[in-house]
Order: sequence, then C-alpha cells, then structure tokens
Amino acid sequence: MASSPEHLQALIDALSSYCAILHMEISILKTKVMVVSPVPVPAVAFSCNGNPVEQVTTFKYLGLHFHQSGAVAHLITPIKSKAGGSWAAVQRRHSLLQCGKTISLHLHLLQAVLVSVLL
Repeated sequence: MASSPEHLQALIDALSSYCAILHMEISILKTKVMVVSPVPVPAVAFSCNGNPVEQVTTFKYLGLHFHQSGAVAHLITPIKSKAGGSWAAVQRRHSLLQCGKTISLHLHLLQAVLVSVLL
C-alpha cells in the first residue's frame, strides 16, 4: 500500500529489484494496481521491469471483491455466510466429540474455525 503514485512505483521497483536478487520473476499478467479512493481518481501509468501494470477498479482477494471506492458494505454478507458456516462446523465437531455442553471447548473450536475461514 502506498500514499502516492510515486511511492507505489518505488515499491514496485523495490519488489522487482528484490526478486531479481533471488532470481525470481514477477508475473506481469497477474500483477494489478488498484487505487482506493472515495472520489474518482485519474488513471496513472505504473510499470514493472519496463512493462505496463494494469490498473483495475475491482480486485478479488481471499475470495472477497474489493472496489476502488473503498466501500465494504457488500463484503458483510459473504463474511456473515462464512461465519455461519463456521458455527455449523463447530456444532458438528463438538457433537462428534460427545463431551457434553462445555462452553470453553465451544469457544476454542469456534476461534480455531473462524480464524481459518475468515482469514
């Protein structure tokens, strides 16, 4: 993440240099730039190893679609759905253990499942 176009280009260049040291190659086809701003911002040309980097208006990360506007309301439903599925998994696992109604175990299972599903 960068606070200005110049800062982002410097970060891209630093990543490129670091990858070169490790003999790694950045896939320009998979590399995207998205400017997040509540107001429309004109497109800025970014490059990586002399190749233009595509600027996108939406980006899928960990199964969630992020938009350049920075709005997050549309992310609530998928997150709630994942959390509900996690709770159902906790209930199933707890009943398989046949250990009665232990709140601490429920909480431990819920935390383990939620962290793995939501992150």
